[in-house]
Amino acid sequence: SMQARNLPEQKKGTDSIEAKLMQSLKIHFEALKLREEITDKSGIAQSSVNIGIVNISLKRFSEARTYLTKGLLIAEKINSKVVIQEGYLGLSDLNSATGNNMQALEYYKLYTSAKDSLLNETNSRQIAELQIQYDTEKKEKQIELLQKETELQDLRNAKNIYFITGLLGFIALAGIIVFLFFQRSKMRHHQNLSEINQKLLRSQMNPHFIFNSLIAIQSFIYKHN
Repeated sequence: SMQARNLPEQKKGTDSIEAKLMQSLKIHFEALKLREEITDKSGIAQSSVNIGIVNISLKRFSEARTYLTKGLLIAEKINSKVVIQEGYLGLSDLNSATGNNMQALEYYKLYTSAKDSLLNETNSRQIAELQIQYDTEKKEKQIELLQKETELQDLRNAKNIYFITGLLGFIALAGIIVFLFFQRSKMRHHQNLSEINQKLLRSQMNPHFIFNSLIAIQSFIYKHN
């Protein structure tokens, strides 16, 4: 029948799952050995819990309890919250599989509490990290704003310096122009005075010249007479 034909396939599927579980168990044991050699307590706890969980699937309940208990004890000593959480869940599954429902419920409650504690701790850490990030970004923006204000102030100061320098230059140039104008006016004034004096001198000299000339002519006339 069809049901009879499906039995080898089901057995083959079961064998395949069991083979995969055995392979997984082998890997976890190898990892445990390496971690014990280097005294990695967190790693030992994790590997022990992993071995316990795989043994539940293989229905090796005694071995499962041994390794789950071992891993949980180490995890509690070093306060490895992730492994503690996994250990409680593993023991809850183990007790549920062996019919100890009350124990399963107690361990599940411990698992939920550990999970919530870890979640709260993670959230608190993330909030703290976000706060630090916010404060850092805020401080960076304040520094950037201060730098921009400083640059703007420097630019204003530079403009003021250019303006003052330009104004002083203009005043100096205007002073030179005024000085030269007055010097030229003074020279023209002196020149005009000189010309006037010369004219006055000429006008004063002309009558004398005429008078002397007349005397000379008169004297010449007397001599020839």
